[in-house]
Amino acid sequence: MSRKQTFWIVAALASGVLCGCNVGMQPEGPTVADIKKQEQAMPPQQQIDMIKHSPASPQEKAKMIADVEARTGVKDNGQ
Repeated sequence: MSRKQTFWIVAALASGVLCGCNVGMQPEGPTVADIKKQEQAMPPQQQIDMIKHSPASPQEKAKMIADVEARTGVKDNGQ
């Protein structure tokens, strides 16, 4: 291999590294805003059910359910 070929191979590899090659990196997940938007689009009872199955404390769950009920006017059906 000549010096010229070696130079171009090294230059190509270096440009790949310097350009921020992201081969093999995982795609980014949804943002907090995206998740909140999806949650707001759910029917109120589905939001309440999701809160009931969350890892939050019972006090936090009660507060979040009350917020959904106040915001939507839909009361928890207790299932």
